[in-house]
Amino acid sequence: MENAAGRWPVLPMEPTAVQDAFDSPDFLFQVKWDGVRCLAYRYPDGALRLFNRRLNERTRQYPDLVAALAFLPPGTVVDGEIIATGADGKPSFPLVLRRDLVKSAAKAGTLAHTLPASYMAFDLLWLEGVSLLDAPLAKRQERLRTLPLPKGVQAVDSVEGSGRALFAAVGAEGLEGIVAKRRDSPYLVGKKTMLWQKIKHWREITVWAGGYLQDEAGRIRSLLIGTTEEGGLRCVGSAASGVTQRQWRLLQDCFNKTAGPCPFVNPPRVPGARWIKPLISLRVRFLEYSPNGSLRNPSVVAFTGDLE
Repeated sequence: MENAAGRWPVLPMEPTAVQDAFDSPDFLFQVKWDGVRCLAYRYPDGALRLFNRRLNERTRQYPDLVAALAFLPPGTVVDGEIIATGADGKPSFPLVLRRDLVKSAAKAGTLAHTLPASYMAFDLLWLEGVSLLDAPLAKRQERLRTLPLPKGVQAVDSVEGSGRALFAAVGAEGLEGIVAKRRDSPYLVGKKTMLWQKIKHWREITVWAGGYLQDEAGRIRSLLIGTTEEGGLRCVGSAASGVTQRQWRLLQDCFNKTAGPCPFVNPPRVPGARWIKPLISLRVRFLEYSPNGSLRNPSVVAFTGDLE
């Protein structure tokens, strides 16, 4: 047990992104939760510590989960995802990010009550000092399900063989996607292989234009966009793809009349940004959230305001 703990924390095993869902009796399929990847370590001395995928400690940020995971036997490591749910009961990455980026223990304690987190456990790496890294995934999950999980901790269910059906069901619920894992795969610390594969849905949200960037000729080249959250408009990046030339011209005319102070509670540090009053909303298609809460691969689907 002491030698095992001396290796902790470890980098998690990562899935490789693929385009299409598939069926296979050799794979187990799980929901890909829209949260923060985190490994929970119950050290031999009884201490419970949380580390994210980059080995940054997150114990202070989640006192509620530290208490919930105290049931783990000493010498045990669980891999999983921390999530926070919105009013619709679905996981929300912006909400869990509020928990994950908190700095003070006092604020973390407050959020533990006002914005509770849950831990979705999907793998078991060590149990009471015994390594399970070389055991097949199906066996590790069997052992995980024998643990008496308390409120706030849930073992992730697996679907055998039917990846396409799960992917369709997840998409219908507006969730992020699925992960396909070979039943016989060992846990390869710090490795990204095809033994685990992630398949993601494109998603859409409504955002507001709060600023823009121009090219050397003074034409708008991208929109700075944000989502309305508690506390104000939060910048989630920039978008340029999907906007027609006619829409760019209409936007320029509109923005000339709506200049204002920066409307974002987290002003983006981009040189040359011009700020506007957030009066124009739009639907944006994107793949996922980055660790800092910005949108990856955003593309404008439609303007929902009175642009036309």
